[in-house]
Amino acid sequence: MPTPHSKIVKPAIISSKTKYLFTSVILFITLNYKLFKLVKYMREILTISIDSKLKEKVEKAAEKFNVSKSELVKNAIEKYILHEEFQEIRSMLIPFGEKAGYFTDEDIFKDFS
Repeated sequence: MPTPHSKIVKPAIISSKTKYLFTSVILFITLNYKLFKLVKYMREILTISIDSKLKEKVEKAAEKFNVSKSELVKNAIEKYILHEEFQEIRSMLIPFGEKAGYFTDEDIFKDFS
């Protein structure tokens, strides 16, 4: 039995506008990533400073995955930036999702899978 201080959460009916918003954002992120991978940019040199242990890990990983050190680090930076951008967009959308009754990733997967 609920106490006076407990909050009863009723599942919200998901509007087509909310579904469209989530679908649009996922599509935007997917297309943005694919375009980013397809477009060839002029290469520029970036000098970074890393400790010897990390340098050794980069060298071993590049050899293991049969890519250049430059390509390995470039891919890692791209993935990091994409992940951070995704987290930023996700944090902006969380209030809208909660308002629509989405509290976990599983809630979203149930309706959109």
